[in-house]
Amino acid sequence: KNPKMKNRSATTVLGLVLVVFALVGCVASLEEKNFKRWFSIIDVNKDGSLSAKEILNWDRSQAMSEDPELKFYSTPTPKKLNQVFKNFNSSDSLSIPYSTLASLLHFSSSETPRPEQLFLSYTSTPSSVQISWITFSPSKFSPIVQYSTSPSSYPFSQSGTTQTYDVGIFGWYGFIHHVQLFNLLPNTRYYYRVSSDPSLFSDQKTFMTTTTFPVANRTYSYGVVGDMGTYIPCGWAVTQQIVEDNKKNPLDMMIHAGDIAYAGVASGADGEIEDIWDVWGNQIEPIASIVPYMFAVGNHEGYYNFTSYRNRFIMPGGNLVANSSATFWYSINHGFVHYVFISTEHDYLVNSPQYNWLKNDLKMASQNQTRKIWPWIIVVGHRPMYSSDHFEYDQHRYGAVFQKNIEPLFQEYGVDVYLSGHMHMYERSWEMKYGKRVQKGEKGVVMVVQGTGGVFPDLEWNSPEPEWSAYRSDDWGYGRMRVSEKELNYEFLHQENGDIVDRFSIVKS
Repeated sequence: KNPKMKNRSATTVLGLVLVVFALVGCVASLEEKNFKRWFSIIDVNKDGSLSAKEILNWDRSQAMSEDPELKFYSTPTPKKLNQVFKNFNSSDSLSIPYSTLASLLHFSSSETPRPEQLFLSYTSTPSSVQISWITFSPSKFSPIVQYSTSPSSYPFSQSGTTQTYDVGIFGWYGFIHHVQLFNLLPNTRYYYRVSSDPSLFSDQKTFMTTTTFPVANRTYSYGVVGDMGTYIPCGWAVTQQIVEDNKKNPLDMMIHAGDIAYAGVASGADGEIEDIWDVWGNQIEPIASIVPYMFAVGNHEGYYNFTSYRNRFIMPGGNLVANSSATFWYSINHGFVHYVFISTEHDYLVNSPQYNWLKNDLKMASQNQTRKIWPWIIVVGHRPMYSSDHFEYDQHRYGAVFQKNIEPLFQEYGVDVYLSGHMHMYERSWEMKYGKRVQKGEKGVVMVVQGTGGVFPDLEWNSPEPEWSAYRSDDWGYGRMRVSEKELNYEFLHQENGDIVDRFSIVKS
């Protein structure tokens, strides 16, 4: 993989002519047509349900695109397969009807420019947020966001820009709208709605702004996930877990460590179905429209030179389409944390632009006066620095290219935690340094692999377990991280029952 697409993708596409099935039923909305097209590719026998065999064929064909000889492929365990169906059915039927999946997405009933896939992200300025959404009808009007500090009244408005793209096996015909809000009050709840047509607005959404400096005695809460995808098999279920948990324990920010929608269905650089991005966008909207959602880009976003990712999202690194100086890497301060989002999919070797930027950013963040304000440094990237998952173990260990180039910066500048995904499992290290667990009283980095967002888990661990590895799991779920000035607490929460699978704490002296 250089970068070999770790793409769980489809020889089960079985002739893309099956897309004709998706165009039946003209009363369906555009978004449901997108979903039908995706569903039909997996539903090989066209019975309107996904069987265990079809899901396994889909998973197997995805594995073939990353490893044509299937040296590392093993069929998902019966336990994991049963969990997939349990998430959809209370019965013992090993099939998932189309109607069951469609009911979860709440499709609109007509073809309108209804705003969908609302998405909220931070910018490089604490008093500003970025709001993005998608429509499927052209409009002569500029996109706008109406907003206020009280519900149902919108005295403020801001216009933005619209862009589109046309890549993918079937092309794409949507319009992406980006609006940035400026000069927002700190630590304030705002209400907003969006439109690209004055006659049609989205439902009202709400979000909380952050502050330039952390609020004393407050604990900030973050969700952490990687390697999610949509409805095959369980990305939607992890999303629902996050949405429901957020109602009880509100999050301040979501962190997604790459591999977002899994829209790739063929090996190589041009095998993506754009509709799958739309399915994911609607899936994630209930959380991403109210909690700022931040990415580190993954290898699955790499199709067509990251075209879908570059157009659909604007992170603090800048608009990757409109701004030639924009980058896939960036940093923000939030709460008591200095967050650094890097790209493991772009050159990070010593003296590369990203390496030099990272070194300078960490150097500034580690200065005494800066560290007094933001005492924690957390780096987010897609690929692990250390992982004892057997697949790609040679790339995620001491002496591998990523570790040799980047870990010296982590150790020199006092990085506390590195969050990653890529491997479809959970693994947490002890505080470690250069391949070894540190001794008591010695500073190290905790490495977390949270690639548990919904794709089928990897099944083979290296044995014996490395001494630096503290906990390993193949369960689905997400991480919840709570950070105060002096303490960081991390929990891996099981998707099926919400139980704490693993937890750790770091305390600052």
